[in-house]
Amino acid sequence: MWGYRGQYEYLGKAAARLDDLANLAPARLAALLLAVASGRSRAALATALAQHGRTESPNAGWTMAALAGGLGVQLEKPGHYRLGMEERPLEPALLGEGARLIARAAALGALLVLGLLLAKEERDRRR
Repeated sequence: MWGYRGQYEYLGKAAARLDDLANLAPARLAALLLAVASGRSRAALATALAQHGRTESPNAGWTMAALAGGLGVQLEKPGHYRLGMEERPLEPALLGEGARLIARAAALGALLVLGLLLAKEERDRRR
């Protein structure tokens, strides 16, 4: 797999870095959408800004930290990172809440794209 450490690390290094570069903007936009959709925008954004760098990936931490802040939970990969603050305990019911938050963020993203497309169409029509 690209970007993994080990004997053949050099084989995937260029592809992994290109992937990191290609996802710089989308990761940050997704974190912003998660924050807005969460109803806890300030906490989600603060968590994303402060803790995104705790993961090995330059992009994955943005969305994971925004989700943790938006839900008010702590997400952890033992021995690697902790994101968010444990304001409420992790319970099975939070899976549904997290899925709904992600769905709301995706819907906001779709509306954003639709708005941009409609604005472009209107601009082109006026030319």
